[in-house]
Amino acid sequence: MSYVVVLDSKVGPESFWVRTNIENADLFGADITGTDLSLVSGLTGDQLACSKIDKFTKLPVGISIPAVSAEECKRRAN
Repeated sequence: MSYVVVLDSKVGPESFWVRTNIENADLFGADITGTDLSLVSGLTGDQLACSKIDKFTKLPVGISIPAVSAEECKRRAN
């Protein structure tokens, strides 16, 4: 069984997702600036490719986000 999480608004720096499995979560366009995702499981860089992050966003060790252009994100949205 898998779940899809769609974030419509900013999660915020006060959000801590400890031991949350977000495999297959839809993070497209999500504003996760400053959010601590360091202890989540199932997260991939592809899930974050068209999300808004900043230097304060904490990711799990080993996650790398692929470079995706704004045009590619727009294409994916349609």
